[in-house]
Amino acid sequence: MKKGGLFIIIISFFFAAGCASGSSSPGRSTQAQGGGNHLEEARDAIAIGSPEQLNHAISLLSAGGASEAGEELKGLASFFLRTLYPLTPGAELQIPISQGSFWAPILRAVEAGQWPQVAPANVSFLTSLVSPVAILFTQSETIYAQAEETLRQLIQLNPASVLPAYLSGRLGEKRGQDEAAMTNYRRALELDPSCYPAELGLSRILIRQGQGEEALPRLNRLAGLYPRSPEILGALAEAYFSQGSYEQALTTVTDALIPVPDNESLLFLRARILERMGRLDQASRILSIVERSLPNDPEVILLRVRLNRDGGNNAQALAQIRRAYEMYPQREDIESLYGELLIAAGDVQAGRDLLNQTGRASGDGEHLASLDILLKDAVASLLWAEAQGYSNRILEHRRGLADLLTAREIAQALNDTAGVQALETELFQQFSGDPQVQMIRIRSLIQRGQLIQARELIQQALQTSGSFSRRSTLYYLLSLTLAGETEKIEALRSALLEDLENRDALVELSRIYAARRDYRNALRYLRQATQLAPSDQALQQELRDLERRAQ
Repeated sequence: MKKGGLFIIIISFFFAAGCASGSSSPGRSTQAQGGGNHLEEARDAIAIGSPEQLNHAISLLSAGGASEAGEELKGLASFFLRTLYPLTPGAELQIPISQGSFWAPILRAVEAGQWPQVAPANVSFLTSLVSPVAILFTQSETIYAQAEETLRQLIQLNPASVLPAYLSGRLGEKRGQDEAAMTNYRRALELDPSCYPAELGLSRILIRQGQGEEALPRLNRLAGLYPRSPEILGALAEAYFSQGSYEQALTTVTDALIPVPDNESLLFLRARILERMGRLDQASRILSIVERSLPNDPEVILLRVRLNRDGGNNAQALAQIRRAYEMYPQREDIESLYGELLIAAGDVQAGRDLLNQTGRASGDGEHLASLDILLKDAVASLLWAEAQGYSNRILEHRRGLADLLTAREIAQALNDTAGVQALETELFQQFSGDPQVQMIRIRSLIQRGQLIQARELIQQALQTSGSFSRRSTLYYLLSLTLAGETEKIEALRSALLEDLENRDALVELSRIYAARRDYRNALRYLRQATQLAPSDQALQQELRDLERRAQ
């Protein structure tokens, strides 16, 4: 059939048979034109394709008396329910279609992942709506392409139908086209909020995109509606995991595994959660189960490598990552971990070469993990100029809090005053509520002599901070903003009440008492400070000078 032929046939049927039009509301059954015939009303409801409308069609047809056409439509509505909405009440009815019906080979082909052959006389909106369901049972790009074109036409024909939007979302997700998938999932949910598979699909993408906080309320709502669904509970566990709520993630994935204890995806998620919680032995035992059937899966191998590395078995970890690199040479995460392990094993140059190769392989920020490792290694080795190069490349694609803080540390080490100030300005603008940034802001104000502003920020921070160490630092900084000696001593003593090992407060108190010629107290505080930092030569010299003055 030449291009456009299917579209013309569907349009002809659409207007002749009175299928649901764009003005139909997905929340109400569409009344057939010309008398409210229950078969036409059922067709309209099936065309809408929401769980409510599919069940409405079955009820309508069951009450309307037995007929061949009615039984076929009931079977079709049941097919959509059990295939697309298996958790919806009514999906378990499994109403069959007669093997003599023209629908029978169509549905068999779809469930086999094939595009059904439909005789021209049987082409309709509903047969065209059934055909793209084949994407759920195949990975064939040929089928995907046919489905894409058909779904586009169906959306034009009936914008109120939920299924073309939902299936377009599933198609986009299977193809890795997450943005297009999200658009279609959201459209399906606008048409019918009870289309829970669209909500679930949207949540999966949000988690992948690092927006687990948006996915959590959606998935919690779904879990409340379908508390025994392993798929929903698994996604909810993944969302908790993405947000660092490991205990909740572990509890949720455990619940998900109850009806499907051998589910590999859920077992693997449980192993990942346990690894992040530091429960390496438990994670290893569970991963062993997954490895029996997925020994060469790259994600499974990576987790095994990390478990061996974190458990101190570096030689085995290196051997495993080398094998993974040979199997999957284009995987950036494998290359990055391989380079990291080479550096840890002492083959520093080979590790750096590999990571540099990985970092150069893409100019669009895809290989940031490799640059992160190179940057960490350069900072640890005090190779500040090299570190700045890596940092600048990362900042071209990502400017998170940790990235900016590291860049500022490097700029300070290189005495790049202008760079430090520019980075601090960005930190203050973008992350003003972060405690680290607040400390940087306060110290910067003190350094510039803006003591009143610094003092105001310190007082605000003291009201909200519950950390003893942070409160101690704040009291020490407060002392630097005060003019009166008595006030300074009071602030410094408050700092030591919060943290007896605040070296800065000890040194500052020593200097105040030394200026008073109270050498006994001055020496007492300075000796405590030097015991906390025995390798600080400048502090040791200050102690020797004070001891001479006290003689």
